Amino acid sequence: MPVAVAQRHHDTLPFFSDEGFRHFLPAWLRGAPEPDTDLDFFALQELRPPPGVAERAASEGRVAGFSPEQRAAIAAFLDWRRQISLGDSHQVALNDPLTSKDLLARWKVPVTLPWPPLAAV
Repeated sequence: MPVAVAQRHHDTLPFFSDEGFRHFLPAWLRGAPEPDTDLDFFALQELRPPPGVAERAASEGRVAGFSPEQRAAIAAFLDWRRQISLGDSHQVALNDPLTSKDLLARWKVPVTLPWPPLAAV
């Protein structure tokens, strides 16, 4: 899917089935670095583990269906997103240490840099 199409439908990612989510997520990740887009925000919201135990268990289908290569791409996106400091409201989700560690652990992102990110200190 072209990034422009994802941008027009930026808020639809939560409504996809597990298979649809795996199919369309790459467009959101490719478009995340683009200026004036909410694709990174919506991708982050869907990649974060839900807050409740039951919700987390129900969401595991989204996580389990990704191949090792896809998980590596997601991990690279999350690590990139964690390291940047744009000074926008989207950064808050990744600067919260508990949310961030849960998020990175869910996708098996190695945390090799100081925690919390230096930009958040």
